Amino acid sequence: MIYFFGCWDGANGHFLFDAKGRRIVDSSSVLPFRAHSLDGLLSASTDEQSVCAIAHVHHDKMWTIVACADYSSDSRPGSNAAIVREGKWTFDEMVQAWRMNFPIQFARINGKASFVLRAGRPAPGVTS
Repeated sequence: MIYFFGCWDGANGHFLFDAKGRRIVDSSSVLPFRAHSLDGLLSASTDEQSVCAIAHVHHDKMWTIVACADYSSDSRPGSNAAIVREGKWTFDEMVQAWRMNFPIQFARINGKASFVLRAGRPAPGVTS
């Protein structure tokens, strides 16, 4: 299972979609958390385009989330996109899965600046 959270076709509004482009209205039917909790969770409002963070969440199953700043459709501060995939995956595996399962969204976001994994800074809201 893999899902995309963000602006689907260049329009404003962040929503959850499956790999076939169907909008998932009730995210609790497919995820152990609300999709809108992804909005701004891992990418800071000061991150540059395509700067990403990765997280592993264990609930009933393991889930991997990669979220990145995305201003390709929505220029508001903190705009972001994410993929959520069942299982424990590396950053490179997640980027490859993004490219394969959501090629239009991947090209739109990655075309502005290549995906890079943020390092050396804590996640938003985390103090050292």
